[in-house]
Amino acid sequence: MASALYLMFYYFGSAAGGFYLLYWWGRGNWPAVVAAAVAALLLIPGLLYALRRRNLPSDLDSSRQHC
Repeated sequence: MASALYLMFYYFGSAAGGFYLLYWWGRGNWPAVVAAAVAALLLIPGLLYALRRRNLPSDLDSSRQHC
């Protein structure tokens, strides 16, 4: 099962990455591809962090629930 999941994410990632990076290859070859890949690697965790912080209740909200 683990190898099936690995292969699924491997091929999905390469297909999505290839689709995304093909545009940048046409715009500037390797320098553009590397810049776009680094941008994606920095942007995705930042977006996930922001979404997680947005969905967490604040300390004020949690203190109101305990009263």
